[in-house]
Amino acid sequence: PAYSFSGFVSDPRRCASGDSADPACYADVVQTQRGNPALRAERSRQHSLGLVFEPSPDLFVALDVWRVAHVDKISFGGQFIVDNESRFPGFVRRAAPTPADIAAGWPGRIEELIDTYINVASREVRGADLELRLRPAGRPWGRVSFGAALSYLDRFDERLDPDTPEQALLGRDGHTRLRAQLSASWQRGAWHAGLGLHHIGGSGYGPPTLG
Repeated sequence: PAYSFSGFVSDPRRCASGDSADPACYADVVQTQRGNPALRAERSRQHSLGLVFEPSPDLFVALDVWRVAHVDKISFGGQFIVDNESRFPGFVRRAAPTPADIAAGWPGRIEELIDTYINVASREVRGADLELRLRPAGRPWGRVSFGAALSYLDRFDERLDPDTPEQALLGRDGHTRLRAQLSASWQRGAWHAGLGLHHIGGSGYGPPTLG
């Protein structure tokens, strides 16, 4: 199955200024997404080290440090297909060049992009998770419990092709460095109340940092 929608792509072959921020370098094209029969299964290696500290029934602390390395990670090709048009014949469909295009040495405008899943060369993600639970003994007015969970992302690097530089995606496209959750609850008999606070660190959009 396939479906189509309209979206913007940057066309490096028609970008006279060479500046990816130049509006003239972008085109609103039909993008058709479909399957890829040449797609390979993802592979990964995972390493983790965990520590649990529970000195009493009231206190629980857990720390996990981990690293995941993906090979043949599956992702939509999108702009990568346009940037490497010669490697994906038939995926970037262009109109016939106008006389002005020919004079400028440009190909015709993109009319349709056949977008599909591709295997990226590699992705490495590294981080740590911390969990804390505190549940002191109950009192006549009830029992109060506290909890905290923190996830810290130290690295999120991706290489779309063995011949391209590694891209540092940490802090971009939703790959935030820090996520945290705090909670407090009170219980007495059938009565219960709770309070939660969630924090998601900031991330931006724009060109990745090349390694």
